[in-house]
Amino acid sequence: MSRLFSWNLTLLLVFISSEGLVSSPSYAFKQIDLDQLLTDNKCKHCDLREANLIGVNIEKADLQGANLQGANLLGSRLTGANLQGANLQGANLGGSVIEKANLQGANLTKTDLTISDFKGANLQGANFTGAKLVGTDFTGANLANAENVNFQSESPIILPHMGRPHINQFGGIHHYRTIQPQKLRFHRGRH
Repeated sequence: MSRLFSWNLTLLLVFISSEGLVSSPSYAFKQIDLDQLLTDNKCKHCDLREANLIGVNIEKADLQGANLQGANLLGSRLTGANLQGANLQGANLGGSVIEKANLQGANLTKTDLTISDFKGANLQGANFTGAKLVGTDFTGANLANAENVNFQSESPIILPHMGRPHINQFGGIHHYRTIQPQKLRFHRGRH
């Protein structure tokens, strides 16, 4: 009986190890979509979930409606890119330059935006629920109707100067200042 057990165990181990050798790595993104982005600098509504795009330069790329959930865009350049309606949930955009990009209606839920540069970006209606906003620069950005923009860090955040501080009045304002997050208060009335 121990001989039969030993033989079955050996077969099981051979099967398990051969599965590891035969199977190919599994990626969430579609390789054809990644190739299209890197070749043509456009990929509307494409699937780039969990793609490794560290340090990539995709300035002025057209990624309207793209799914970049969980993608790693650490230190990337997305200046002037069209990310309107894109899903960036859980993506890492830390240290990225996203100046003058269109992120209108983008999903930035739980996205790492640490030390990212959104100067002049259109973030109208974007969702920032749970996003990490440490040292993020929103100078000149349109944050009108943006959802859940919660500054909960000790690092300075650069955002539009607000004559009447209210989350929905960011758009179209031309005066900006750097503030410490602990001094940021949203209330009705004048300063």
